[in-house]
Amino acid sequence: MRVLIALDDSEQAETVLSTLAPLLQQTAAEVHLVSVVDMSEVQAATRPGRPGNQPVTSFGGSGPPVQPPHPELVESHGQALTRARVEREEALLRLGKATLNGLTTEVHVLSNDDTAGAIAAFGVEVGADLVAMGTHGRSGLTRALMGSVAEEVVRRSERPVLIVRDGMQVNDLAGSDAGG
Repeated sequence: MRVLIALDDSEQAETVLSTLAPLLQQTAAEVHLVSVVDMSEVQAATRPGRPGNQPVTSFGGSGPPVQPPHPELVESHGQALTRARVEREEALLRLGKATLNGLTTEVHVLSNDDTAGAIAAFGVEVGADLVAMGTHGRSGLTRALMGSVAEEVVRRSERPVLIVRDGMQVNDLAGSDAGG
């Protein structure tokens, strides 16, 4: 069984892996951990003029406002993207090593503005039998405004998608025989 597990850089990633680990080990799954670096976030991080460049008044509050100079970019867009990819890859490797002992695990970091589309397409590319991912559990207005990557992956994926919520147990995934 080949499983693609999509993880972001949140604390929930560890929960998703620890929830799935027993099931993955039972099936001796080949695991592909994937994370998507959102290109628009990298671009925003490299723009000059971020908050903090507001005009300040001169000494004593009199005189024209003084505009501090714009900070120079510390890294270019390409450098920021490379750094983000390396950081995500290292985090995925650490998580996989700590949680998925004994399983064949590959790590992939993608760069894309369309996170859900990238995950759905990559599931097909690696021949995944299952795509698994967590959800932040947003609802109501927050979900309407921000959308849900997990929901979009479910809609767009050609592969079955398993959504892992906080508090799920492997028994929940496998179906309970007790009273069921």
